[in-house]
Amino acid sequence: MTGLKAFLLIFMMMPLGHALMVVMNRHLDEQIGWGATSLFLAGCLLVLGTRWTRSSAWQSFLGAFAGVLLWTGAVEYGLLYAATVLGIAEVNGTAGEYRLMMHTWSFLLLLVLYLVMHESIRCNLFIWLRKKLHLTAKTPVTGTVINYGPRTAFEMISILWFFYVLLLLLYDETLLGVHHLLTYACLVLSLAFGMWLFVRLLRIKDMGFAIRYAIPTVIIIWNVVEITAKWGLYEEPWLTLDPAIMVVICMSFVAGVALVVRELVQPRSQRLDPRS
Repeated sequence: MTGLKAFLLIFMMMPLGHALMVVMNRHLDEQIGWGATSLFLAGCLLVLGTRWTRSSAWQSFLGAFAGVLLWTGAVEYGLLYAATVLGIAEVNGTAGEYRLMMHTWSFLLLLVLYLVMHESIRCNLFIWLRKKLHLTAKTPVTGTVINYGPRTAFEMISILWFFYVLLLLLYDETLLGVHHLLTYACLVLSLAFGMWLFVRLLRIKDMGFAIRYAIPTVIIIWNVVEITAKWGLYEEPWLTLDPAIMVVICMSFVAGVALVVRELVQPRSQRLDPRS
């Protein structure tokens, strides 16, 4: 159940993150800059707060929230401001800020290259790539991670960034297009690989590890939601703020938070807390 609780928590962050932007855009008007700054500062405070707990589970929990706030406040609203100043208009349903984000692929490529080459990065994907590409020059770095908070926040931000750029490149009609074969392939692979990760997630007993593992699991599965919505199969209720559905989403998110926090406050003797 630990993995399922973590999945519910992270999964419900996705529509609520979209809904938060819609609410801010509709109601803050000239104060939108202050709203974005507040989100960014709240994310910074959460990351800083992780240094005062020795629990990897609490660090991961706070880091996941921090990642969403930092991404929304700094990246999404930063690009929205840039698109407004530069006069970048919407094209084929893609807003100006996302057109800008699509062209950050070169920066993202450098980040991925760094993560692949850096032997202290212990993500299973990068470890596998190093082995296959024969990039490991020595015994992999091991040891205790003192604080998972910043790592979890960075994980959330970097994975969101990667799949935003991937989908935007797929949607671009000058490159591929919404109905291109590769877009269909992305949906099928996201569903298949996401389900495989979900099954593995269900086996995890430590809440901190489960939260960190749930982040890529959820974001990969969320590609299916994004692509099918882009095809016009349904209207995204977190963008239209459909009252009934948003109440269900909010209640599910609160339930996810409550389940996770309940497990986190259990005595140390009743739960695992490995720093791996």
